[in-house]
Amino acid sequence: MAGTPNRQCTGCGAVEGDVHAPDCTLVNALKAGWSRLEQSYPRQLGDIHIALQGQKFDTDKPLMSLLPPHAQLAVARVLTFGARKYAPDNWRRVDDLQRRYLDAALRHLNAVQRGETDDAESGEHHYAHAICCLMFMLEDALLAEANQ
Repeated sequence: MAGTPNRQCTGCGAVEGDVHAPDCTLVNALKAGWSRLEQSYPRQLGDIHIALQGQKFDTDKPLMSLLPPHAQLAVARVLTFGARKYAPDNWRRVDDLQRRYLDAALRHLNAVQRGETDDAESGEHHYAHAICCLMFMLEDALLAEANQ
């Protein structure tokens, strides 16, 4: 953590994050099977990071678990249908991708407005088809921005 002072091993003086000395009394005690560990800091045993509590540095990462699972499954079924009908990732090679997938998304939304729920060909929800179209457009736009 930024601003947190480095802690030192009481066995060999290694700074937090470093590999302990071969003659470290703490590491040698761990290797001998001692079960008591100091809880004040993480430490390393050889190249293995040892900590009493598991650590995962993911506080600034997106919470993928917030994606609605039923919607994910419906979208995955549409993608699977498309991969079988055309080819996996065929959408990436479609000319004029932005316009054509916008038109396709709007057609699926229009079908819902007219009272349809499922696409006649795939049997999947029109919303799932529209989301796929929008995801294709978003992926294409994000890749284009990243390559500028």
